[in-house]
Amino acid sequence: MILMVGILADPVICYFMDYCMDSKVDFAFVDVNLLGQEIFFDQTHWFIPNSPPLAHKSITGVFNRVLFSWANYHELQKDLLIRLFNWMDTIYPKVLNRPKSTYSNLSKPLQLQWASAFSFWEIPDSWIVSFNKIRVEDPCICKSISSSRSIVNNVYYQQHLKIYEPALVQEHLNGLNIRLHICDQSYTATAIESSSVDYRYNKIDNHYFDYHDLPLDLVHGAIEFANRIGLVFCGIDLIFSKGRYYFLEANPSPGYSYFESQLSHHQISSSLVNYLGGRVR
Repeated sequence: MILMVGILADPVICYFMDYCMDSKVDFAFVDVNLLGQEIFFDQTHWFIPNSPPLAHKSITGVFNRVLFSWANYHELQKDLLIRLFNWMDTIYPKVLNRPKSTYSNLSKPLQLQWASAFSFWEIPDSWIVSFNKIRVEDPCICKSISSSRSIVNNVYYQQHLKIYEPALVQEHLNGLNIRLHICDQSYTATAIESSSVDYRYNKIDNHYFDYHDLPLDLVHGAIEFANRIGLVFCGIDLIFSKGRYYFLEANPSPGYSYFESQLSHHQISSSLVNYLGGRVR
């Protein structure tokens, strides 16, 4: 039995639930917005409306999509979430991903430093800038240094830019965007051809296709990198430019459904079910 934890407003968890229903894979869904109101758990069972008590020992894996701030939750909800995080970190046998491992993307500069230890990819020239006015001599990219989503922007040649909060400025690389999804030892690479700097916000003329040209040493190294930072499941953003592969970042809670829905297969969803021990009814 797979346990899915998140909220119904998340398109990724809804996509994965639809896949499991179509594939007749047993799962239970915990809407964390209902913790302490309609959904509860104790040391032995989950209590979910319209379902019999679900024993913790029957859960083979957890798909964790708790990605949001819960500062406004009431005290019982917060207490249950803290306990749930502890269960996902220490008790359940397999979790994608354990909460303690998802913090690796809170600092993109730290991730870049970790990635720089590997020789099979390059790291873009990067600078951290805050409370400053800069003049760039070459086209650059400006984006958030944290896990907060930001629209990647061009910083144009010979422009002056005022930056207040810390930002990551990188060289602008023209090339082919590649999203490499890793789940344990399985991987799927998707290429994205786009006329936009940030393809996520220009979906009209994007072209997605399976990418089979990644060198095996890079794939195996990327799996090793993911293991080192504690991510069994992740989405690594690469760009192929100037004849080299460049590492941009690794997302610990990837919105994989956005990519898989553009393709003619469900390799990523299948790898998630296989890892989490999903059982077909």
